[in-house]
Amino acid sequence: MRYFTHVTGVDSSNRMFFSLLILVHVCVAFPLKCPEPAQWSFRARGHCPDPSKYYCLKNDLINGFSENCIIFDFLQPGRKNVLRGGLDADICSSERYQPWPIKFYTNVSTNCIFLKTACNEEGQLLHGKGNRNTDTTCRCDYTGGYDFLIKPQNLWFCVPSEEDCSCYLKTCQDSRYVLSQDYECINSKKNISMSQCNPITKMRMHIEANQSDTEHLRRRQNTSFLDYFSTGLIIYPKEQLAGEDISISCKMKRKNMPATWYKDSNIVMSTGRMECNDFKEQEHTLKINKAELSDSGDYWIDVKGVKRQIHLQVEDIFSTGLTIYPKEPLIGDDISICCKMKRKNMPATWYKDSNIVMSTGRMECNDFKEQEHTLKINKAELSDSGDYWIDVKGVKRQIHLQVEDHFSNDLTIQPKEPIEGNDISISCKVKRKNISSVWYKNGIPVEGTPRMKFDVKGQKHILTIHKAKVTDSNTYCIEIEGVKKEKYLGVEGYFSKGLKISPKKPIEGNDINIKCTLNKKDIAVIWKKNGNAIDKKLTPVVNDRKYILKIPRAEYVKREIKLDVKDYFSEVLTITPENPIAGNNICITCTVIRKNMSATWSKDGVELSSNDKFKSTAKKRIHTLTVTSAEPNDSGTYCIEVENVKRQKEVKVEEGFSGGLTVEPKEPIEGNDISISCKIKGKNISAAWFKGGVRLKPTDKIKYEVRDQIYTLTICNAELGDSDTYCIEVQGVRKQTDLHVKHVKENKGRRKLTLNEKTDKQRWPFNENTIQS
Repeated sequence: MRYFTHVTGVDSSNRMFFSLLILVHVCVAFPLKCPEPAQWSFRARGHCPDPSKYYCLKNDLINGFSENCIIFDFLQPGRKNVLRGGLDADICSSERYQPWPIKFYTNVSTNCIFLKTACNEEGQLLHGKGNRNTDTTCRCDYTGGYDFLIKPQNLWFCVPSEEDCSCYLKTCQDSRYVLSQDYECINSKKNISMSQCNPITKMRMHIEANQSDTEHLRRRQNTSFLDYFSTGLIIYPKEQLAGEDISISCKMKRKNMPATWYKDSNIVMSTGRMECNDFKEQEHTLKINKAELSDSGDYWIDVKGVKRQIHLQVEDIFSTGLTIYPKEPLIGDDISICCKMKRKNMPATWYKDSNIVMSTGRMECNDFKEQEHTLKINKAELSDSGDYWIDVKGVKRQIHLQVEDHFSNDLTIQPKEPIEGNDISISCKVKRKNISSVWYKNGIPVEGTPRMKFDVKGQKHILTIHKAKVTDSNTYCIEIEGVKKEKYLGVEGYFSKGLKISPKKPIEGNDINIKCTLNKKDIAVIWKKNGNAIDKKLTPVVNDRKYILKIPRAEYVKREIKLDVKDYFSEVLTITPENPIAGNNICITCTVIRKNMSATWSKDGVELSSNDKFKSTAKKRIHTLTVTSAEPNDSGTYCIEVENVKRQKEVKVEEGFSGGLTVEPKEPIEGNDISISCKIKGKNISAAWFKGGVRLKPTDKIKYEVRDQIYTLTICNAELGDSDTYCIEVQGVRKQTDLHVKHVKENKGRRKLTLNEKTDKQRWPFNENTIQS
């Protein structure tokens, strides 16, 4: 629908003018005004997704105000934020103040939050202008007959933001009396007492020259003092942190004017850290070197009785103290000691027990990101325990690091008095779950068998020996993260003493006693004669651990002598481990019938002497020959001789490797992932890889893998420089192979695609033919 306007009686020029007025829209902009405190939250919620980041600040670049939703900041009391390209600090205006300790927040207000009192109520006068942290002070005009309605804390002025400063017209006895400076009625002619309060100087001002004296009006005016200061006190830097050099300065109107500095009512003297005599012509400066938290306080300068004051608040340079992760560090953990600073990229020095910590293979002390400093300790050891601290510009924070081992207690043996035939357990408790351990017997790893079993129950590691033998006596050890705990196990036989006959030379007709002593009470025993149970007429006697068989009136059955030759060996030779592998420590043990019997060891008929390779030991009745780091040529017949009686055992040492090293692919090409692997006969055996004689460590490029008994070294994205001699070492035995990485010439063959490249190929804007080595 269209509307038409028809104007009659108007010429064509006027009609065109009205048409232009209809078409032209006039837009008049108004300057932005920040919301009042009562409306601030409404504006923040309506203008910003996050109301906590709304600000509206004075913008000196446009001489107006700007609002936004991108930042939040705060300043110490007495200052406010303004925009000068970015956030900058400025002092409160003369009409406003921000009391201590209320901080200025950009998301709360535009100006300092309190307006100074005007001191313009009836009878009030301005006493002091205050400063950016304090309100003005008021007093009552005693010259006009006004006194305080309620006496203030100070005799002659009051603080309106803290107390009632109302004044009232006080009436004295008669016209002869007036109010004194101390607000007391005194005789104006006779009283000459000294007043404590300062006077108010009043002047008469003529309104007009032709007016009479009765029309003169009195005007009040505070006494005017000469101000020597061009500027107030200024602190640099604006944010004062411990450890930094801080200066408090001001400018004077005259040159070389002497001044005195004060802190909290005490005169400041020049010391090693304080320089208070630094003034150049019209500028006075108090310098504080390496500021400390205790330097905070009220500072002022006094020039001929005229003073300027400012509050200095030195903040801690650290946002947090030192913290240790994990909270309970153990051997083998990666430990970090860290703290946060209030500024970014601040250099720091780390110390341990008064010694500077330098970055090494296990220590990284230069790791800091913006405001966080971290000292990293990889694979922690017990020796890493100590007092650590960080030094930033002379300000230090300290913490004690205690690296514990994994053991909660020592090894314990159950039962406490192990006897042959019993099940014996050796156990210990660790501080964390799911930790692998290795058990040793006389320094040789123990392999699990039906008689020797390993078990882990929560944090308890147990080695169980079923139906223990006397030969199981030895030193047992458990190893966790390179830390060992050991315990000697002594398995006692049932008999502490052999059978004894009393009298030693029995004669027929005598009562004969056969005695023996056991190591344990309440054990059921069976007496036999020639392998058969004894006559029921013979009654055994038990006295504590002594067992006695009494034969009354012994008879002479046969007139013959039986010679019983005893064997010196109670058991045959045993080998540990049962299937020795090259690199193992091999133990050959046997048990004799008496203690302290001398023995001689030999191999293939050649007598052996103790050295680094062969070591013979004897503990009680157990004799042991240890072959250190056995080799295949250590195979042979080993023999022990005791009192011209011999026992021997055939020992065969097999090579630890089931085969040689293999390389996959067989023709390695640069850019491919190459694996070098071999099979080991034993389980849970540690191995080390070498390249050109230098030990390799796992990285993003070099990776280790152990699956079943196959040890694999993987070289990711192989390069020509990876060609070299590679070697694996297992228990001192090595296998090596030469790796030659070939170069793929241009236009000959293609590089093998990695898994990521195969996955991403569907997204590439070109086909596989464009991928060349």
